[in-house]
Amino acid sequence: TQARAIDQDIAWWRGVLERAPQLELASDFPRPASPTHRCGSIPVQLPGHAVGSLRALAADEGTTPLVVLLAAFRLLLARSTGQSSLVLGTTQAASATGHLVDACGPFSDYLALRVDLTLAGSFRELVRLERDHHGEALGHGRASFDRIVESLSLERDVTRHPLFQAFFQLDTSSAEELAWSGLHATPVPLAPRYSLFDVTLKLSLRGNRLQGWLGYDEAVYRPQTGQRLADRFVALLEAALRLPDASLDAHSMLTPHEQQRLLEWNATAAPFPEQTLLHEFLEQQAGRTPDAVALVFEGQSLSYREVNAQANQLAGVLRRLGVAPGERVGVLLERSLDMVLALYATLKAGAAYVPLDPDYPVDRLLGMLDD
Repeated sequence: TQARAIDQDIAWWRGVLERAPQLELASDFPRPASPTHRCGSIPVQLPGHAVGSLRALAADEGTTPLVVLLAAFRLLLARSTGQSSLVLGTTQAASATGHLVDACGPFSDYLALRVDLTLAGSFRELVRLERDHHGEALGHGRASFDRIVESLSLERDVTRHPLFQAFFQLDTSSAEELAWSGLHATPVPLAPRYSLFDVTLKLSLRGNRLQGWLGYDEAVYRPQTGQRLADRFVALLEAALRLPDASLDAHSMLTPHEQQRLLEWNATAAPFPEQTLLHEFLEQQAGRTPDAVALVFEGQSLSYREVNAQANQLAGVLRRLGVAPGERVGVLLERSLDMVLALYATLKAGAAYVPLDPDYPVDRLLGMLDD
């Protein structure tokens, strides 16, 4: 009976994990043929007010903070890789059977959790997906991780951990559990030095303090990459906890420093004469750099001199056809060099252009012309 139950669990895991993708987090260095497992680490800490929101969301959804944090970690990696279906690793208590019945120790086994983010519209919905899948996974936990991996007949790759390359662990034990008779002990978080995974997030939750470490494979990633992931995890988690019902895409994972840098990179504002018309800017540029390339399309190019000259010629044609200043001229052209010339020519003739899409139905185009 026990063997049959294990076989049923393995069949369930096969359905979940077959053809599961590897984590495609862009690396800074080529992956070594022989992994070193050396791990760099970055401290992670969530502000106390956000910890309250974390606990509240978990309680609202009938789950634990671990599940909410798993959802946030999954969202971070999905955003960082562009992968919507990811496998994350975590742990579960190993079954006390066989030789473990009378043993003492923190026996645990891996859980490989796979959730498709496309099924979640908001962070709250992602937490629910994570909660339900985590519960199902625990319900099929009689099969060991090694048996599951063996059943999948995965192609051997000594450079990566099988099934998942990102690992999450949450410690919720309290300091009171370390109060032994005659001995006072205080838990001290230790930064990981070695890890089997590309990215490891280990956190501890005690009271209103959530802190820990984000570990990264030193042979594959730079410290700056690890720091960026750690900072973005906190930023994304805070954003998701503030507005759990907002669209997943609405939550920014950029830190305030990164947002400021984007503003600085985009600080391209320049003063322009308010009375200068668009086609006059073209004429001025043609005077400054007449032979510089102004337009490129499908292997063809025109200089500023050529654009200005040809637009002038076409503007003259429009005037001779009776186009007067203030009138409107329809432009029905596919995207091309000629389309740009037609727009500038219309402006040079003193008229306004009305773009007409050649893909529109004829009746719609005729209606636009009548208007």
